[in-house]
Amino acid sequence: MATLTRVPLVFSSNRVAPAPAASLNHKCNCVASSSPLTRKLPHCSTPSSLSFNPFSSSFPSFSTRQNKGFRRTSVVVASMADLSTVLVTGAAGRTGQIVYKKLKERSDQFVVRGFVRTPESKETIGGADDVFVGDIRDTTSLVPAMQGIDALIILTSAVPRMKPGFDPTKGGRPEFYFEDGAYPEQVWKRKAEQYLADSGVPYTIIRAGGLQDRDGGIRELLVGKDDELLQTETKTIARPDVAEVCIQALKFEEAKFKAFDLASKPEGVGNPTKDFKALFSQITTRF
Repeated sequence: MATLTRVPLVFSSNRVAPAPAASLNHKCNCVASSSPLTRKLPHCSTPSSLSFNPFSSSFPSFSTRQNKGFRRTSVVVASMADLSTVLVTGAAGRTGQIVYKKLKERSDQFVVRGFVRTPESKETIGGADDVFVGDIRDTTSLVPAMQGIDALIILTSAVPRMKPGFDPTKGGRPEFYFEDGAYPEQVWKRKAEQYLADSGVPYTIIRAGGLQDRDGGIRELLVGKDDELLQTETKTIARPDVAEVCIQALKFEEAKFKAFDLASKPEGVGNPTKDFKALFSQITTRF
C-alpha cells in the first residue's frame, strides 16, 4: 500500500454488494448482517440481471483521492450463515496474499476465493482452483468469481511505477507513471466509497496508514477519522494487522456502516489489540 491510496470496504447483504465492478481495486473493510442472508446470487443469464446490477457497465466513472497518507481497502461482505464464501480481489498483492492465507487457515469459518490479474499472479499464491484470473474492468470475468459469494474483500489498487532513468546520485525527484489499465480512475477509489455509502447496503471503509512489512498481532491498534491520526506519531500499521481487521470486520455488527482511519502504536507501547468488537465500537463516522 506504500504510496498508493487504498480503500477498505465491506458490505453485508442478502445480495452481493452493489459496488461497481471496477471498484474491486482496493484494500478491505468489513460488515456483518444481523439477519440470515441469501448465500447465492439469483440465477441470471447476463450480468445485468443480478440484484443491484453490480456488474453493469453503466456505472459512472470513478476516480481516486490521495488521502494524505492513508490508503483505502475495500471489502464486500455478506452473511455468516454456516461457512461464508469470501472473494478476495488483489489476492496476489502484498496485503491481499496475507488476507487470502488467513482466510485459508480459517477453513472452519470461511471458504475463500482469490481474484488476480494474470496466470503468473495466480501461481504466486499456489495456483489453486479457487483463484480466478480476470480483469476488474471486464465484467464478464468477474461473474464466475462472484457467483455465490457471501463477501467481497477489495484489495486491488492503482500502483505507480518509477520511470526508468532516475539516478538518485544526481539528486532531484523521481517521476512515476501508471501502466495502462491501472490508473486510479480505472479502479474507482473514492467515488466507489461514496457510491457504496449511498447505496444503503451495509459497509465498512478502512483507510489504513503507511503499510509496513512487519509481524502483526503485537501492537495496539488505533482508529480515527478525517486524517486526525496524521497529527500524531502513529501513522503506520503492519500489513498483517490490516488483514486481520478486514477479516474481523466480517464478524461484528459494530463494524457495519462505519468508515475509519487505521494505524497502530509502536511495538511495546500499549497492549496488543485482541477485542475487535470494542475497537469497532469506538467508531462513529459513516464515511
